[in-house]
Amino acid sequence: MVNLGVADSCQLLAQASAGIFTLCDSSFTIYVNKVAGGVLQFGWMASGPLTLILAVNRLFSIWMPVAEESPRLSVPYKIALGVSWLIAVVFFASYMTPYTAVLYFPEQFAWNYDNGPWSEFISSCELYGMFAVFTLCGLIYAIIFVRMYRFRMQASHSSRELRILVQAVIISGYTSSCLITWHTYQYFLPDTKITQFCLNMMNIINPSINPILYLMLNPFV
Repeated sequence: MVNLGVADSCQLLAQASAGIFTLCDSSFTIYVNKVAGGVLQFGWMASGPLTLILAVNRLFSIWMPVAEESPRLSVPYKIALGVSWLIAVVFFASYMTPYTAVLYFPEQFAWNYDNGPWSEFISSCELYGMFAVFTLCGLIYAIIFVRMYRFRMQASHSSRELRILVQAVIISGYTSSCLITWHTYQYFLPDTKITQFCLNMMNIINPSINPILYLMLNPFV
């Protein structure tokens, strides 16, 4: 959850810069815009694999509760975290090249890829890679729900696990909806400023879901 919080913070930082761009009706220089877009995508591309790790963690905690405390999981867990951040770094590095970038367009209230020679390829990698990740998350959560239904856990343990599970499922589901709408909105929504504004608001809310759900599902914190 901490790593996911860092990824969410990167996205919120970039979205804050978009607010400044909008108020000033300018993105200042292309370099500032590229860095802001790179930070946004850095957090976004890290959040996908981290969400999958969270799903796998929930699967282990439900299927084999003792595994959650087992030190044997620490090394694979650290490797998975390292790979997640490495993926984000690779995408960030690509956005810093002259060949592709995610830029904020104040007049459209939206982030979008530029017309660089790599943009279509990088966009496709993002879409299909993240779609595969969230599909796996969906399958894992389906397995978890079946497991919980067939083998009822003790009430005290079940309540705690259920809160964490609900939080993880909502995060995964909402993030998936952001991915799909951002890449395919032109097929079912009018391409207007209002549409772009609403899509951007969805993406702003996305990194805020984690702390909001934590406070809602843990009222005594």
